[in-house]
Amino acid sequence: MPNPCRRLLGGALTSLLVLFAPDRCVGCNASLASHPPAPVLGGPAPGLRSWHGTHLCAACAGRLAAAGPVAGALAGRPLHAAVPDSAALVRLVGQWKYRGARGLGRALAALLAPALQEAVARVGPASLVPVPLHGRRRRERGFDQAQQLAVLAAGAVGVPVIDGVLARRRPTAQQASQDLLGPARARNVAGAFRASTPPTADPPRVILLDDLATSGATLAAAAAALAHRG
Repeated sequence: MPNPCRRLLGGALTSLLVLFAPDRCVGCNASLASHPPAPVLGGPAPGLRSWHGTHLCAACAGRLAAAGPVAGALAGRPLHAAVPDSAALVRLVGQWKYRGARGLGRALAALLAPALQEAVARVGPASLVPVPLHGRRRRERGFDQAQQLAVLAAGAVGVPVIDGVLARRRPTAQQASQDLLGPARARNVAGAFRASTPPTADPPRVILLDDLATSGATLAAAAAALAHRG
């Protein structure tokens, strides 16, 4: 069976399991029938359905949130993150993107919202631009994780989302791959993005959003494409 078909079948089976099996926390395996679930952001979002569970308990979410939003810089631009990078965070993101725990997007967006609020306070009025997946990768996965986060978090903070201004020229290897370390990550995404010409003479200030910032190579490549178009 081709890989895309296998992924679609796996997603369908996962959805059936979500319907008929109790939701459990992917962090500690606690049953969410007997433990409080993590805070989530509601509302419609790409790739989310009413049956997608929370998949995270309040205690695990609280441990992640305890470190609070962190701020730094990347290539001379401000960088804001919901929480510091950690093995627990990488595991949650992996479950969300690759293991069918799609409802985690709502809990991750709730963790992200304070960092987005800080970013808006720092740069002023701005629009949110999610770093896009390549079309082939989006079809295989069934959703675009940065777009999902952007729609949920932007709705909570009250900033507009701009879709379509940034696109992937080509598919790239996963930045989290163990084969991509150091300079190889920058080479992997170099020239991978193209940006549209701004629709007005006074283009909006934008905040780029991605699910993880490890080396920062993906964000830097996407920012360069946007800056090239003004």
